[in-house]
Amino acid sequence: MRGTFNGAPIRDVIALKISGSPGRVVLRALGCPRPHLEKQFALRSEAFVKISVHEIEGTVVGYDRAAQEGVYEVTIQTRD
Repeated sequence: MRGTFNGAPIRDVIALKISGSPGRVVLRALGCPRPHLEKQFALRSEAFVKISVHEIEGTVVGYDRAAQEGVYEVTIQTRD
């Protein structure tokens, strides 16, 4: 899947796990993020994500550059 993270293109999204309301969203993507995108993943920063039919607003609460080999993961706490 493809989408945007705060307006920056994000590619190779392989999973989008949405749980609870308000809750958490875990986004997983292949490879390493480009430097301009990785700056968007700072903890406690605002996040607006569009992936497929999903629009998610919240705060970044986790970022793991190597959640699994070749995969990075961003966790967002959603708003009410």
